[in-house]
Amino acid sequence: MRILFYNWVQYDDPERRGGGIRQYEHNLIDHLARHTGDEVTVLSSGLEHDAVNRQIRIEKTTNSHPGRVRSFSLVNSLVPAPGQHAFGSPWLFDEQRMLPVWHRFLAEQGPFDVIQFDSLEGIPFTFLRVHEQAPEARVVLYAHNYYMLCPQVNLWKRELTHCTDFRQGRDCVSCIPNLANPREVVRAHQLSRVLRAVGVVPGTRSYRRCYQLYGVLRRVRRLGSRLGKATPVASKPSRAGGNGHTTGLNGSGTAPVLMSLRAPSALRAPSALPLGRSAPSVFVKRRIRGLELINREVDLVLATSQRVKEVLGGYGIAAEKIAVAYIGTRAAEAAAQANHRTKLDVPGQLTLAYLGYARPDKGFPFLLETLERCPDEVRSRLRLVVAALGADPLTLRRLVTLAGSMVDVEYCDGYSHDHLPELLRTADVGMVPVQWEDCLPQVAIEMVANGVPIITSHRGGAKELGGSNPAFTFDATSHTELIDIWDRLLNGELQPADYWHTAINPVTMNAHAARLTQLYTSVPEEVRSPSRSA
Repeated sequence: MRILFYNWVQYDDPERRGGGIRQYEHNLIDHLARHTGDEVTVLSSGLEHDAVNRQIRIEKTTNSHPGRVRSFSLVNSLVPAPGQHAFGSPWLFDEQRMLPVWHRFLAEQGPFDVIQFDSLEGIPFTFLRVHEQAPEARVVLYAHNYYMLCPQVNLWKRELTHCTDFRQGRDCVSCIPNLANPREVVRAHQLSRVLRAVGVVPGTRSYRRCYQLYGVLRRVRRLGSRLGKATPVASKPSRAGGNGHTTGLNGSGTAPVLMSLRAPSALRAPSALPLGRSAPSVFVKRRIRGLELINREVDLVLATSQRVKEVLGGYGIAAEKIAVAYIGTRAAEAAAQANHRTKLDVPGQLTLAYLGYARPDKGFPFLLETLERCPDEVRSRLRLVVAALGADPLTLRRLVTLAGSMVDVEYCDGYSHDHLPELLRTADVGMVPVQWEDCLPQVAIEMVANGVPIITSHRGGAKELGGSNPAFTFDATSHTELIDIWDRLLNGELQPADYWHTAINPVTMNAHAARLTQLYTSVPEEVRSPSRSA
């Protein structure tokens, strides 16, 4: 089978951008390249910008599977990536400048049996119009996030609350408090291309220093201008903590070191980013036209969980096109041999583990507030292990204060997948208190695969790993319900073993690949895109 995968960042990106979606693609493509005869092609877009040659084009790239995987990058996309950098973009429905480039690529590099969009970030939505050039290809959209519905990506309003109503686009106008300037985003990517061309590669000290110097020069230039309000971007844009599903990598590959927060060190305060605005009608048209394109052009929409299927259907994606395909992970390979937690490691003491990002949408501030509200008799018997990126000084101070009234709080700034067993060695339960409809966070799968039951909010797909067990699920807005679960575990009314009675088996890469093949080849003709015969 000839399969083309699209994502805004290449699956083996050396800067490890793209969060959980990139990690998923990396695992899947590696599996297909090693264990199947499928011919795999990958395309990325939105990050490569050429200051010298402004022509929109698709170039061949190198990758970590030479001879088995073909990889390409679209250069000078009019739609920057990731998605938030294209907030309110006028190019999402382009037909004149980018669509012909895409169709020419399909003609020259195809034919493809399947074209799977793991994201729509970095390209116009019109790229879904595959059948105009390749009528026999199956067009698959895998919903790892909600970018097709929401320009913020996560249905997460003003970095504060779950969004259920965009009020005819009015709430979208000010949804992202700190928007990057698209022109500065492009310039930063142009600089990256120049640096790589002369041998200065990402991750090196020279690379970082060049961007620091770039930021200084930009500030000097703005001070000498009369453009009014400054729009600083001091470093090369990235996913900036990610919007999709991530696993909280520390990126170094070294063992994360947990630090007791009874003796913290200060961190620098975060800097502000610029503002930008679009009219409400832009966001209304975006949603209406986006849904029209999906329902007309896409053969199969994959949901990472039953909850995602419900959300997509609720927003108007044709229910008959949606199928559930839980993502596969490498962590699942060892799940059968994992030592399932069945009782508390230390009787009368409950150790909670939180992994990933210290962000509001992931529920980290909610978790801290719950601990702060917790009765002394419960909190004094809790221990917290945190391995998360993005904790600002205020968050660390809160953790330090909590450490004084708990058994302990241990913290490290992110983690590597290889060190999960050690990080989770003493954990009784994992915490997944997501506040948005998180499709299926890989960190939840990883904890379950390592034998750690998880307590989840009612939002998103993570609860399905435990069979939506109500004893381990709380309302995302209720601190009281979460405290009650902790209390029941401490008092023995609830045991970690109770989680496994309803839990599902994490999906291996082999099982996931088989599920995809089944879905690719079994799309009923009456469900497939009507544009194929247009």
